[in-house]
Order: sequence, then structure tokens, then C-alpha cells
Amino acid sequence: QRRVREAVVSTQSTGTSLQHYRNMFALPALLAVVGLVAGDSVGHNKILDFPTATTENYISYNPDLPALTGLTVCAWQQKSYSDDKRYWFSYAVSGSENEIILGEKEKGNYVFYLASNNFGADAGSFDNQWVHVCAAWDSESGVSTISVNGEANQVQEDFKKGQSIKAGGNLVIGQEQDSVGGRFDANQAYVGRLYNINVWDYALNSTEVAFLYESGFCGFGTAEVDPIISYADLLAQDLNGALSVIDGPCIDLERCQRRKNTEVPTTVTSQHSKFLAVHT
Repeated sequence: QRRVREAVVSTQSTGTSLQHYRNMFALPALLAVVGLVAGDSVGHNKILDFPTATTENYISYNPDLPALTGLTVCAWQQKSYSDDKRYWFSYAVSGSENEIILGEKEKGNYVFYLASNNFGADAGSFDNQWVHVCAAWDSESGVSTISVNGEANQVQEDFKKGQSIKAGGNLVIGQEQDSVGGRFDANQAYVGRLYNINVWDYALNSTEVAFLYESGFCGFGTAEVDPIISYADLLAQDLNGALSVIDGPCIDLERCQRRKNTEVPTTVTSQHSKFLAVHT
């Protein structure tokens, strides 16, 4: 039996709506993920903190990816900058430094690069707020989607249709590569926090993306197929510069760990309701 988690800490943005926090810390959705939980809780509540705009803070490694004809990248992000052109995910191969890039091209415009082509989603500015972002692409159909907080914000058709992502590239978290593994620009460096970054080798559908968001920030929701790059994989890499791993807002409720996964304890439900009521 798995340990049940619940978030019972103060929020960081007083202006955020009740619905936003209900989705971020939703206990019922968390309890509903029987059979769809990450195998272990490696990386749970461990947040990547990028404190300053510098080229020194990043993760960089070769994940040994094969050629891909489908892709989804999802993460929770809390940016602490108010300017534009900040990127947090960069996959580069020889001859194609912009093979995959995710970030903001303009303020409030979430951009998805694939083999140097790109499109954006005007999702609005979420400074210092946790936001769930997913970018998905399917080569066979050519359909690509940027989703924000569980909803498709922008759908692009005929995007790199019939093509594939090149194998054997280098992945960097927190910087944008202008050459494989380097040539970072401090003006494009990510500043803020990232959590639960996962990469799948196919395009998640809208139901799966919504489920990831609705499972909550402190939940264990994932897709039925394991990611090709998991958050645990990223946390196992070297952290460069002042990049650090800090504890997040989720804590254990020890009294719930022996309950059935599908049972909502009355005391926990009560605490969850009080949490939502206090932080509206």
C-alpha cells in the first residue's frame, strides 16, 4: 500500500484562484491514481531552484535518446522573472542546436521549438505562480499542442509532419544551447523553479495531459507508459553553479499511509477543505 500525500502549507501567491490550488493540491485526484502512479516517489517534493540569471546554473547530460517520431515534455514551473526570452529545456544535436526548446520567446508567450521551427501560445504571465506546462508533438499526424494548466492553449497542424527528432543529442535544463552542450546566454537563462519534468516518446492526448494537471502538484499522476526521461533521471545528474534541490510544499501525513489508496480519510478531507478555505 502506498503512502498518501497531501499539501498543507501556505501558498506563495495570494491572488491565485481557489480552483488553481484545488488542482495543484487535489487530494481526491491524488487518491484516484491507483495503477497510474510513479513506481516509487523518487523526486517527489524535490524542486530544482535556479536563483539567478547566469550561465552557470544548469543540468547537462546525454540521455541517449533514439530518433523520435513523437514527444511530450511536461513540467511544473514557477518563474521569477518578468522579462522575455527565457528557456528551461534545450535538446541539441550536431547541426541542429534548436532540436527541441521550451520556454518563453516573449513575455507570456510559451514557445515550442522543434528542429528550429517553432510556434507559440499566448498563455499570459504567471510570475511567481506554479504553472503546469506540456508540449506534445506527433509526427504521423503533424499535430502539436502547447497545454497550460491542463488545457490545450495552442494547437498547430502540419508541424514537422513525417519528420523525426534526431538521436544522440545533449539535454540541458535551465539554459538554451547555441552549440551542443554550451554557448549559453545569461539573458536567456531560466530563473525560478522547476518540478516534475518528464519526457515521453509519444504525444500524450488531451485526457492524459489534463489528468497530469488535475492530479495536483503534490500528486503522483503519470501516463500509463513510463516516460523516456523521468524527473528522477534528471535529479540524478550533476547540478552546476548555484542550482540546487530544495524541499517543496508537500508533506507526508503519516496517519494515512496504511489506508487503502481509494479511501479518503475523513480527517484528511477536513484538513484539505480547511487548507482551501484559508488560502482563497
